[in-house]
Amino acid sequence: MRGIPLGITLAEYRAITPFSDNGYINPRSACSDQPMPDGVRLEDVPPHDTEVGVVSCQWFSDMPGLSFKMVTRHFIALGEGSGPPGFAFISDGRAQRLFRIGFKANSDYYAGIHAALFQNYGAPKVVTSIFLTQAGGQFPNATSTWDNGVSSIVLEQRCGQTDRYCLTYRHKALSQVYDRLIAERARLRGAKI
Repeated sequence: MRGIPLGITLAEYRAITPFSDNGYINPRSACSDQPMPDGVRLEDVPPHDTEVGVVSCQWFSDMPGLSFKMVTRHFIALGEGSGPPGFAFISDGRAQRLFRIGFKANSDYYAGIHAALFQNYGAPKVVTSIFLTQAGGQFPNATSTWDNGVSSIVLEQRCGQTDRYCLTYRHKALSQVYDRLIAERARLRGAKI
């Protein structure tokens, strides 16, 4: 992501001022390892992330043009659309490091972001599947992956609901640390049965 490379430390991340594409005022970050400021609540944080020591961070801003203060998730441009970024940090034994940057955005802009990624990184590996809704509806789903050996970009056409796509940047070595912690947690839970 522009100006925020995977692998940076949590301290380096905190020194970065969130950039604004939408005219928000007072952009700032909030992270799960510190008390939340008034009006701020982290969203879409998987419970198992917290259980394995992941520090989750998100950007917030004050809405412009209001006569009162209203804190909102901070959106940045993603191709023709926009979405709020989420940042996940895991310990490498020395420091908390950024291993995942994720976005959920309106699926109306999926084709545009896919085209931009294709133009910049070439043809992805694509896995197709069927997305099932809770009501039993079925929709085509594609998961596209660009992998350079050090990091990967995953674009999921339908992510949790039919009208959202997910874009995830992952640092591969740090993600392996995360995957091992998740597997160990599952093993320990299974041993209790």
